[in-house]
Amino acid sequence: MTERRLSFVIPARNEEALIGEVLEAILASVAQASGVSRNDLWLPDTGFEVVVADDGSEDATAVIVGIVADNVGVRLVSCVGRTCGASRNVGAAASSGRVLCFVDADTIVPENAVDRILELHEGEGRCLVLYRLASREPGIRAWLWWTVWGLARRLPLARASRCRRS
Repeated sequence: MTERRLSFVIPARNEEALIGEVLEAILASVAQASGVSRNDLWLPDTGFEVVVADDGSEDATAVIVGIVADNVGVRLVSCVGRTCGASRNVGAAASSGRVLCFVDADTIVPENAVDRILELHEGEGRCLVLYRLASREPGIRAWLWWTVWGLARRLPLARASRCRRS
């Protein structure tokens, strides 16, 4: 078995609208970093893994992930009735990579994501890598929303409102 350098952990609940596209973006990035074509990618043969922690989805999320799992080796773990943070923890516990990359189930990673994460971690010794979110929607409304959100999430109150002790 190949040592896992990087594990993507994706908490998901009712994400059928985007989970397929999210997985395809991650797999394209892994294929590029592995030096194989996307069509020839089989995750267990690489130093990478993708773990989706499904929190009891009532839509087709698990079915979509299951199809991708059969084709390329994405792993689907169940964690029904948990919070998003708990789902991340379940996914992390099920993963085996030295580096964990947590990706929300509606976030499309750039094609160079794996190369860049490994460059920053292994090349520069960084232990935390963050990506900036960008809107995929054109127009002033999307720009304004992302700008306000970017400012609001820096406020101490906004951070505290997203914390939960359980």
